[in-house]
Amino acid sequence: MLGSVASALPAYAKSPTVIIPGNYDDGEGAARFAPVESSGPVVVGIDGSAHSRTAVLQAARAASERGVTLQILMVLPPLDGALLWYPELTNQGDEVTQQRRAELQETVDAERDWFKGHFPDLEVSTTVEPGDPVSVLRKKSRTAQLIVVGTRGLGGLRSTMLGSVSRGLLLRGEGPVMVVPQPEEA
Repeated sequence: MLGSVASALPAYAKSPTVIIPGNYDDGEGAARFAPVESSGPVVVGIDGSAHSRTAVLQAARAASERGVTLQILMVLPPLDGALLWYPELTNQGDEVTQQRRAELQETVDAERDWFKGHFPDLEVSTTVEPGDPVSVLRKKSRTAQLIVVGTRGLGGLRSTMLGSVSRGLLLRGEGPVMVVPQPEEA
Protein backbone atom coordinates (compact mmCIF):
# COMPACT_ATOMS: atom_id res chain seq x y z
CA MET A 1 0.00 0.00 0.00
CA LEU A 2 1.29 3.42 -0.95
CA GLY A 3 1.32 6.01 1.82
CA SER A 4 0.01 9.55 1.45
CA VAL A 5 3.47 11.13 1.29
CA ALA A 6 4.76 8.65 -1.29
CA SER A 7 1.69 9.19 -3.45
CA ALA A 8 1.75 12.99 -3.18
CA LEU A 9 5.48 13.57 -3.54
CA PRO A 10 5.80 12.73 -7.27
CA ALA A 11 2.81 14.93 -8.05
CA TYR A 12 4.42 18.04 -6.57
CA ALA A 13 8.15 17.34 -6.94
CA LYS A 14 10.19 19.65 -9.15
CA SER A 15 12.67 16.91 -10.04
CA PRO A 16 12.34 13.19 -10.82
CA THR A 17 11.16 11.14 -7.86
CA VAL A 18 11.79 7.44 -7.29
CA ILE A 19 9.26 5.51 -5.24
CA ILE A 20 10.24 2.08 -3.95
CA PRO A 21 7.34 -0.16 -2.91
CA GLY A 22 7.30 -1.33 0.69
CA ASN A 23 7.36 -4.98 -0.36
CA TYR A 24 10.45 -4.45 -2.53
CA ASP A 25 13.29 -6.12 -0.68
CA ASP A 26 16.71 -5.67 -2.16
CA GLY A 27 19.23 -4.92 0.53
CA GLU A 28 19.09 -3.12 3.84
CA GLY A 29 19.67 0.44 4.97
CA ALA A 30 21.19 2.77 2.38
CA ALA A 31 22.01 -0.19 0.10
CA ARG A 32 18.29 -0.58 -0.47
CA PHE A 33 18.32 2.63 -2.53
CA ALA A 34 21.39 1.87 -4.65
CA PRO A 35 21.00 0.41 -8.14
CA VAL A 36 20.56 -3.34 -7.89
CA GLU A 37 23.12 -5.83 -9.19
CA SER A 38 21.01 -7.02 -12.08
CA SER A 39 21.15 -7.17 -15.83
CA GLY A 40 17.49 -6.13 -16.01
CA PRO A 41 16.83 -3.10 -18.18
CA VAL A 42 15.63 0.35 -17.31
CA VAL A 43 12.18 0.59 -18.91
CA VAL A 44 10.59 3.88 -19.92
CA GLY A 45 6.92 4.01 -20.83
CA ILE A 46 6.14 6.60 -23.50
CA ASP A 47 2.94 7.82 -25.10
CA GLY A 48 4.23 9.95 -27.96
CA SER A 49 3.79 13.24 -26.10
CA ALA A 50 6.53 15.86 -25.90
CA HIS A 51 6.83 15.04 -22.20
CA SER A 52 7.89 11.53 -23.15
CA ARG A 53 11.23 12.87 -24.34
CA THR A 54 11.99 14.22 -20.89
CA ALA A 55 11.20 10.82 -19.40
CA VAL A 56 13.32 9.05 -22.05
CA LEU A 57 16.32 11.26 -21.27
CA GLN A 58 16.01 10.58 -17.52
CA ALA A 59 15.66 6.86 -18.20
CA ALA A 60 18.70 6.95 -20.49
CA ARG A 61 20.76 8.58 -17.75
CA ALA A 62 19.68 5.88 -15.30
CA ALA A 63 20.44 3.05 -17.77
CA SER A 64 23.80 4.59 -18.62
CA GLU A 65 24.76 4.90 -14.93
CA ARG A 66 23.81 1.26 -14.37
CA GLY A 67 25.42 -0.04 -17.57
CA VAL A 68 22.22 -1.76 -18.72
CA THR A 69 19.91 -1.65 -21.72
CA LEU A 70 17.25 1.02 -22.01
CA GLN A 71 13.92 -0.35 -23.17
CA ILE A 72 11.58 2.22 -24.70
CA LEU A 73 8.04 0.87 -24.40
CA MET A 74 4.76 2.07 -25.81
CA VAL A 75 1.55 0.25 -24.92
CA LEU A 76 -1.30 -0.26 -27.37
CA PRO A 77 -4.53 -0.34 -25.34
CA PRO A 78 -7.18 -2.81 -26.50
CA LEU A 79 -9.37 -1.42 -29.25
CA ASP A 80 -12.44 -3.47 -28.27
CA GLY A 81 -14.27 -0.57 -26.62
CA ALA A 82 -13.32 1.86 -29.38
CA LEU A 83 -14.75 -0.47 -32.01
CA LEU A 84 -18.20 -0.14 -30.43
CA TRP A 85 -18.25 3.41 -31.79
CA TYR A 86 -17.41 2.17 -35.29
CA PRO A 87 -19.44 -1.00 -35.92
CA GLU A 88 -18.23 -1.13 -39.53
CA LEU A 89 -14.72 -1.86 -38.21
CA THR A 90 -15.75 -4.73 -35.93
CA ASN A 91 -14.76 -7.40 -38.46
CA GLN A 92 -11.46 -5.60 -39.09
CA GLY A 93 -10.36 -5.42 -35.45
CA ASP A 94 -7.19 -7.49 -35.88
CA GLU A 95 -6.22 -5.59 -39.02
CA VAL A 96 -6.78 -2.23 -37.32
CA THR A 97 -4.76 -3.38 -34.30
CA GLN A 98 -1.84 -4.53 -36.45
CA GLN A 99 -1.88 -1.30 -38.44
CA ARG A 100 -1.93 0.79 -35.27
CA ARG A 101 0.84 -1.32 -33.74
CA ALA A 102 3.04 -0.72 -36.80
CA GLU A 103 2.36 3.05 -36.58
CA LEU A 104 3.27 3.10 -32.89
CA GLN A 105 6.44 1.08 -33.55
CA GLU A 106 7.49 3.80 -36.01
CA THR A 107 6.90 6.39 -33.27
CA VAL A 108 8.97 4.42 -30.75
CA ASP A 109 11.77 3.87 -33.27
CA ALA A 110 11.78 7.60 -34.08
CA GLU A 111 12.18 8.37 -30.36
CA ARG A 112 15.10 5.94 -30.20
CA ASP A 113 16.75 7.55 -33.22
CA TRP A 114 16.26 11.06 -31.75
CA PHE A 115 17.72 10.25 -28.38
CA LYS A 116 20.68 8.23 -29.73
CA GLY A 117 22.20 11.64 -30.53
CA HIS A 118 22.38 12.24 -26.77
CA PHE A 119 23.48 8.73 -25.73
CA PRO A 120 25.16 7.16 -28.77
CA ASP A 121 26.81 4.33 -26.81
CA LEU A 122 23.74 3.20 -24.86
CA GLU A 123 22.13 -0.07 -25.90
CA VAL A 124 18.45 0.54 -26.64
CA SER A 125 15.55 -1.73 -27.45
CA THR A 126 12.09 -0.60 -28.51
CA THR A 127 8.80 -2.40 -28.26
CA VAL A 128 5.08 -1.89 -28.61
CA GLU A 129 3.02 -4.23 -26.46
CA PRO A 130 -0.74 -4.65 -26.44
CA GLY A 131 -2.66 -4.32 -23.19
CA ASP A 132 -3.52 -1.95 -20.40
CA PRO A 133 -0.59 0.45 -19.80
CA VAL A 134 -0.56 0.01 -16.02
CA SER A 135 -0.73 -3.79 -16.27
CA VAL A 136 2.04 -3.99 -18.88
CA LEU A 137 4.34 -1.66 -16.92
CA ARG A 138 3.55 -3.46 -13.67
CA LYS A 139 4.60 -6.75 -15.24
CA LYS A 140 7.82 -5.11 -16.48
CA SER A 141 8.50 -3.78 -12.97
CA ARG A 142 9.05 -7.34 -11.76
CA THR A 143 12.31 -7.68 -13.71
CA ALA A 144 13.35 -4.12 -14.60
CA GLN A 145 15.84 -2.26 -12.46
CA LEU A 146 13.70 0.84 -12.79
CA ILE A 147 10.48 1.88 -14.52
CA VAL A 148 10.35 5.50 -15.69
CA VAL A 149 7.14 7.38 -16.53
CA GLY A 150 6.07 10.99 -16.82
CA THR A 151 3.70 12.64 -14.38
CA ARG A 152 0.91 12.64 -16.93
CA GLY A 153 0.43 11.91 -20.58
CA LEU A 154 -1.91 12.52 -23.44
CA GLY A 155 -5.15 11.85 -21.60
CA GLY A 156 -4.53 13.89 -18.48
CA LEU A 157 -6.33 17.06 -17.60
CA ARG A 158 -3.92 19.95 -17.28
CA SER A 159 -4.88 20.42 -13.65
CA THR A 160 -4.32 16.77 -12.77
CA MET A 161 -0.98 16.36 -11.02
CA LEU A 162 -0.52 12.65 -11.78
CA GLY A 163 -1.96 10.81 -14.74
CA SER A 164 -3.76 7.50 -14.47
CA VAL A 165 -0.76 5.46 -15.62
CA SER A 166 1.78 7.02 -13.25
CA ARG A 167 -0.70 6.87 -10.36
CA GLY A 168 -1.66 3.27 -11.13
CA LEU A 169 1.96 2.20 -11.40
CA LEU A 170 2.84 3.86 -8.10
CA LEU A 171 -0.02 2.00 -6.46
CA ARG A 172 0.65 -1.41 -8.05
CA GLY A 173 4.26 -1.46 -9.26
CA GLU A 174 6.47 -4.23 -7.95
CA GLY A 175 9.80 -2.43 -8.28
CA PRO A 176 11.25 1.09 -8.20
CA VAL A 177 9.31 3.66 -10.24
CA MET A 178 10.72 7.04 -11.29
CA VAL A 179 8.14 9.74 -12.02
CA VAL A 180 9.50 12.58 -14.15
CA PRO A 181 7.80 15.99 -14.02
CA GLN A 182 7.24 17.97 -17.18
CA PRO A 183 9.88 20.64 -17.80
CA GLU A 184 7.47 23.50 -17.08
CA GLU A 185 6.64 21.83 -13.75
CA ALA A 186 10.28 21.85 -12.70
